[in-house]
Amino acid sequence: MILAASTQRNIGFVIATIVVVGFVLFVFFNLKEARDEVGAEVELAPNRKPYLSDEELENTKLNRSLLFSLVMLASIAVGLPMYWLAEPGRQQNATSGVLRKDATRGEALFEANCQRCHNPGGVGGVAPYTLTDEATGKFVAQVNWTAPALTSVMTRFDETEVRYILNYGRGVMPPWGTIGGGPMTDQQITELITYLRTIQNIGDDGQKKVQDEVMSGVTAPGQGRRSRARSIAGRASQRGRGRRSQRDGDASRDR
Repeated sequence: MILAASTQRNIGFVIATIVVVGFVLFVFFNLKEARDEVGAEVELAPNRKPYLSDEELENTKLNRSLLFSLVMLASIAVGLPMYWLAEPGRQQNATSGVLRKDATRGEALFEANCQRCHNPGGVGGVAPYTLTDEATGKFVAQVNWTAPALTSVMTRFDETEVRYILNYGRGVMPPWGTIGGGPMTDQQITELITYLRTIQNIGDDGQKKVQDEVMSGVTAPGQGRRSRARSIAGRASQRGRGRRSQRDGDASRDR
């Protein structure tokens, strides 16, 4: 018991000694770093310094302020209409910039997904295709599918049809849009279509070639329709001649 009390007393003395020594050191260094009191104000504060006189304020200072305001007003009056006049050009450049970015991203998508069949630049190519039995899934044959050129696709189809084909596929071409089960989002399909616009190469010869290809696809099925059209036109012509003859006869009887 006496030993425990003695130990606690010693610990207390040590703590007290540390506190006293620390306080003495604090006072010593504080006095060492202290400076003499300045006393009265050595220099006037900025808000107490004398300013311009009333005459200078109401003449020189006021005139300068008014001149600055006039210059700023003239700058706004001239610059704001000029800014408005240039706005259509800025909007057009912004749209062109978006289209360029979309075309660049679409080109990357084309190279990664479409180029192996349609060849670089969409000039068309040949792609191997495996035929399988729909019922059993067994191998039937290996064939080469002719991938059409895409440099005239915007002439053969409108953009809605191109988007539909890309989304849902066509023939042996798989669907590419997520809506049809493919990997591309709607934004990526838009970027791909934007790129396809940049590779269109349709001059007068190309236009005639595309038109010939389209007509060759409808010539055979259209033979019957054209025959019926000629027959209907012939009957309408006969009815017209009959009506004219009847009117001529009525006019003769009236005379």
